[in-house]
Amino acid sequence: MRREENAAPETINIRLAGASDAAKLAQAHVASWVESYRGIVPDSLLASLSVERRAESWLRILDDPAKEKDTMVTVAELGGELVGFGACSAQRTEGLVADGYDGEIGAIYVLRAYQRRGIGKRLIHRICEIKARPLSVCGALT
Repeated sequence: MRREENAAPETINIRLAGASDAAKLAQAHVASWVESYRGIVPDSLLASLSVERRAESWLRILDDPAKEKDTMVTVAELGGELVGFGACSAQRTEGLVADGYDGEIGAIYVLRAYQRRGIGKRLIHRICEIKARPLSVCGALT
């Protein structure tokens, strides 16, 4: 699609998620799974996904990140709509901890309509900036 010459550029806002984002995160999480994994995982699994259960899970994570391996979540918004998110936590694999990788990126999801705009890359960069680590330590590619 060609952008109008006078059209304003899209402004993607990347920020830390808070407990008030749990419902929107859940909606984006379930929608991303359905969009991304249809034909890869059984349809019955996709049909069993619940926005309500995901919202409860996200609320638990966002309410007390320390209980959830210090999970940190960033969200990408466009026009007030949550269009993607990324999550990083403490490293779970001892061998990688020993190699100096103390964190791991556990999720990067961008709704299909917003893919190929650099949003996933910006989410990863923001996670690593917040964690004050070079991208290699976060386990991300530059």
